[in-house]
Amino acid sequence: MSSAFRNESLRCEFERLTGHSLGSVLPVSALDLLIDQATGHRPAEWLTAQRYMQAFAAFVRECVWTRLPVETRSASGWVPDYPLRSGAGELLPC
Repeated sequence: MSSAFRNESLRCEFERLTGHSLGSVLPVSALDLLIDQATGHRPAEWLTAQRYMQAFAAFVRECVWTRLPVETRSASGWVPDYPLRSGAGELLPC
């Protein structure tokens, strides 16, 4: 997933196809995110980033991972064979 997220063209296509946008809502650093999580501080920007990442993960799974040959998928690692759902239980779109 981290490789997919580092792929700028994949992120651009995801944003173009789904309408999601991160803009500048990610925390300044990983430490900021950890502090926010530990203290329960969830600003609207953090929730936007969380929704973005959930949708991006579903997009990568449905639109990239499942289209790879089975041999590549089995050699690369495990992925669930069920649709990803949001925290609210709704199916995340591709």
